[in-house]
Amino acid sequence: MTLQRLDPPTRTNTDLDLDAPGRSVARIGLVQSTTPDVEYGVIPVPVVVINGGAGPTVLLTAGTHGDEYEGQILLQNLARSLTPDRVTGRIIIMPALNLPAVLASSRVSPLDNGNLNRAYPGDPDGTPTYALADYLTRYVLPHCTFAADLHSGGKASEYVPCGFMTRMPHGRDSAAQAAARVAMGMPYTLVYDENTENRAIDTACDQAGVIMVSSELSGGGTVNLYTLRAARDGLTRLLNHWGVLRGVDAPATAGTRFIDVNNARSSVIAPGPGLFEPAVALGERVRSGEVVGWLHSVDDPDMPSTPVHVEMGGTVITRRVPPLVVRGNYLMSIGQEVDQSEL
Repeated sequence: MTLQRLDPPTRTNTDLDLDAPGRSVARIGLVQSTTPDVEYGVIPVPVVVINGGAGPTVLLTAGTHGDEYEGQILLQNLARSLTPDRVTGRIIIMPALNLPAVLASSRVSPLDNGNLNRAYPGDPDGTPTYALADYLTRYVLPHCTFAADLHSGGKASEYVPCGFMTRMPHGRDSAAQAAARVAMGMPYTLVYDENTENRAIDTACDQAGVIMVSSELSGGGTVNLYTLRAARDGLTRLLNHWGVLRGVDAPATAGTRFIDVNNARSSVIAPGPGLFEPAVALGERVRSGEVVGWLHSVDDPDMPSTPVHVEMGGTVITRRVPPLVVRGNYLMSIGQEVDQSEL
């Protein structure tokens, strides 16, 4: 068995063999000094590799944030059901990527308060979150052709069922990302610019020459059955589009609507504290200046409710889940449709 050589040194250790034929299960061990009663420990991040021979390599990840569940369930099911005879190339599945956060049902790791999607390219001598980001950057992504990182809204947010792509500088791979989003066929695709965040896995993939897409699969701290089914079919179509999966039986898709969310006025912000009552639902179209909800005083029933207006027109693509807010909390986000040719 040919194991990965971790050179230069890293705080990770692993029995992962990317070249082993067939189906294999391994762990990436994050070495962690913990509390005085547990002086030394290893955090075993699970990896499943389905190797069907020559072809592209696809990395599939979920659990980057531990309170985002649809992607974790989707990849757990795929890791158990997919057989090498259906694969042309290699699929690397990591359904609980940030394992400490997954076990804690938390957006960030309880070990170091690290947000994995703000930790790339990582640090081999850093805390567990940064060591894991370093491992993916140096020892996994160089082997990959494509990647998909599955997210949802977590406990704090809910999204329309959507894909997610990052528009890189100079248009690098934007057309390939857009084509992948059309093939996956989620109802919406949110389009972000890299300059809004360059510490995410999107940038690490781009720098490694990996064509990468993501998703936002509902959320709200639960599992949306409709979205889970749509994402399962979409992932099947995506893997077939990338040429790594045979025998696809997913229903055809009507494509996707591309929604630009880079406008500074996209976010609707609470003007003060209170209990927010929404007036519009996810997926609804709104006009500039429209009332999209009201803020109610919690401790003064005689105080009139405060209307909340939207600054620009478009489609409601995400909403805050907890209705109790303070000044400055985001309440919802609005996006504007853009043609695929503009990507």
